[in-house]
Amino acid sequence: MNAKGINLSYYMMGGEVRGCIKCSRKVWSAVAYRIPRNVAADCKKIEDLTHSGVYLLLGEDDNGKSTVYVGQGADRKAGSGVLQRMLESHGKAVDWTIGIALTAKNNELGPTELCYLENQLYRKAIAANRAVVLNNNEPSSGKPSDEEISDMSTYLEQAEVLVKALGCEVLTPIDLKSDEKKEPLLYFKIYDCLATGRYLRDGFVLYHNSQLRPNLLKSCPECTRRDRERYADKIVANVLQADLLFNSPSAAACFVCGSSMNGWVQWKTEKGMTLREYEQSR
Repeated sequence: MNAKGINLSYYMMGGEVRGCIKCSRKVWSAVAYRIPRNVAADCKKIEDLTHSGVYLLLGEDDNGKSTVYVGQGADRKAGSGVLQRMLESHGKAVDWTIGIALTAKNNELGPTELCYLENQLYRKAIAANRAVVLNNNEPSSGKPSDEEISDMSTYLEQAEVLVKALGCEVLTPIDLKSDEKKEPLLYFKIYDCLATGRYLRDGFVLYHNSQLRPNLLKSCPECTRRDRERYADKIVANVLQADLLFNSPSAAACFVCGSSMNGWVQWKTEKGMTLREYEQSR
């Protein structure tokens, strides 16, 4: 489905980049909305959001780890629907900042479709392993017919594209292998640290056996302190025991040396070219 280019339509409600954004395609039935929590109450009059749909609630836990809650909202009465359900309480653990609502043109998602889609989105979020899934239990998939499953498989393909196009990748598995051979191995050598990594499409991967600085300096960013605590079980005698993925080269560099660091100039190729120089030469 993604082999060819896809022409998507974005509409910023109220003309604000940080506001509610609708993403759709003319020939698709799936419609997606990215809704910051602080503007969600202002979106109640959007017709699509009064329809039945499924949703993702995105946030962070106390350790800075991404979280997601998967749910559904049915159009049971006037003024209800997917947005109304998103705004209801989901328990103390679900503290979200961004919501992704998925509906369908003509309000065509019934109870069977909602259950199946909620279950499939939950499973995809679990399999992707990009965020902690906050649902206490796996949602029931209902009892869809083969025909309904076939239709919903097409809807899911569309939904995944729209969700990712809105900047949410919690349904997309991390792929550290697809472009690994195309990117050079990078080295980080400073103080008593010796680490290796690669800058890939999904982020910067820090490889196991990297030697980390044992002590964190005063200049160490708070997010790095949280990462060191989060991955403490993957560090033995200051040596990383598993590959870790970071959002940027600098985040990986800070993790290695325990202080503020510009990864674009500290990560270097085997020939001594900085990552910044390498990217500029491509």
